[in-house]
Amino acid sequence: MPEKVVVTGMNIISSLGLDINTNWENITAGKSGVKRISLFDPADCMTKIAAEVPPEFENLSRSYI
Repeated sequence: MPEKVVVTGMNIISSLGLDINTNWENITAGKSGVKRISLFDPADCMTKIAAEVPPEFENLSRSYI
């Protein structure tokens, strides 16, 4: 018997935003979420860029934990 799947919501958390609308606006505007690493000093790393989530993510995540 096949399993049923019910989608009750949709969201994206990425370097382009913390919700689906912001992500879509930034994608369609041609923006890139890749920037110089800011969460630690990348001086000793081969790469200096990353797609980090926005700083506001920490506060948002606290409401779900």
